[in-house]
Amino acid sequence: MSQDSFKLMREMRFIESSFEAGIITKSEYEISKKRVEDKLDIVKKEEAESQEPKQPEKIEAALPEEKEQTEQVVHEEEKISAHEEKPEVSVYYDESHPAKVERKEEELKEKQPVAKEQQPLQEKQRTGRFETYGSRFALPKKSRLLVFLSFLILIFIILFSFNSGNLKDTSFTPVCESDLDCQKTGFTGKCINASTGSAECIFKPAIQTDITIITSEECKLCDIGRMKNTITQIYPGAEYQLIDANDPDAELFISELSIESLPAYIFDKGIEKTERFKSTSTIFTKPTFIGEEEFYLMKPGASGSSYLFKNEQQKNSVELFFTPFAKSSERAFENILELTKDKDINLNIRYYTRQEIGPGNSDVKELLRQVCIRSDSEDKLISYIGCIFKEGMDEETAITCMDSYNIPKQKIEKCIQDDAESILSGDIDKAREFSINTLPVFIFNNQYKKGGSLSVDILEDLFCKINPDSC
Repeated sequence: MSQDSFKLMREMRFIESSFEAGIITKSEYEISKKRVEDKLDIVKKEEAESQEPKQPEKIEAALPEEKEQTEQVVHEEEKISAHEEKPEVSVYYDESHPAKVERKEEELKEKQPVAKEQQPLQEKQRTGRFETYGSRFALPKKSRLLVFLSFLILIFIILFSFNSGNLKDTSFTPVCESDLDCQKTGFTGKCINASTGSAECIFKPAIQTDITIITSEECKLCDIGRMKNTITQIYPGAEYQLIDANDPDAELFISELSIESLPAYIFDKGIEKTERFKSTSTIFTKPTFIGEEEFYLMKPGASGSSYLFKNEQQKNSVELFFTPFAKSSERAFENILELTKDKDINLNIRYYTRQEIGPGNSDVKELLRQVCIRSDSEDKLISYIGCIFKEGMDEETAITCMDSYNIPKQKIEKCIQDDAESILSGDIDKAREFSINTLPVFIFNNQYKKGGSLSVDILEDLFCKINPDSC
């Protein structure tokens, strides 16, 4: 990978982190992502072009047999025309066909070549046939040369077309398309005349921002490195202080700012003076006075705080918040189900949706059906979900899957009418407690949050870190 490719990949990770943290909008994310992807395409094409001059050599090397045969034919014909003969070798030459095969005299004692004048007229006219001698054969000389040249011409046409297509996207690349393109350590960058030929980055010294990070030795999944990198990209003047949750200063912050999850990121009032505070202010709670100073707390949904240290621990438990209508949730379900075969896990399926809960929406109705099946039997819910993932997501399939696992349809239908909305609302409220806004998400031991489909190996690693006695 070239240096340019490496920088663009690093920028892509930064953009994704900013979007996941809620620092940039979905629209800004999509624009920035497309811009970086376009640049990556251009860089990759330029790298490919730099290697293209070697391709004709590969093409020629790919046809050694044809080249060798052609050169051999020409060379032998020159010898024949000069009446030259190799010692102990006879050459059979058919005027109607330029192919020839050399044989040692001892192999041809009983096979005398037919004189040219004795060949039938009909035989002389068959100039397009193959002449075979043992395991060798050859086309007429002119035909071989035409095939070889035609093949080379075709390859050069393809290469020329490919090169021409690559050139159209490299004619113009703006210096910057957004402020995120303007990065310089210790400076805040701003993109002027974005996406134009006159685009440029303007830098000025970054305003210092003091940030206190509260974490805990008990947090087995806490990782502050990625978030620190994201914050520094947005606020280049960031200065960090790290304290443990048991520190008296940390306890004061936790109490006054109502902190419920760690790591917690606390900004002093100086953040208000930074260039990007206005555009990112939604990721903070309202400013709070502690003594005579004012502080901002980054919201857990933006910071990715994963340890709800105040929750009561439930050992060996895993809750999966998901939706049955997304492939990522389906993979998460299948992976955690696979892990339960080897580990003693108390698995609970939970649901989250932003859609309004009520009649008339087929997706919501399916969620209501599933929470009612869960109320009747957790095991039957697992079997039912596996069935609809396999067979399809429609009303007819739902009825078939319920019959397959003896799920009482009338009881479930009554639950949908009377209790399901309240049950589903309970799942959604719990999701909000964990600051869940994307799916799927795993909750381990009622304290640790981790999002994504997560492979079986990763799930096992996380589960065993939190429950070492069970592994």
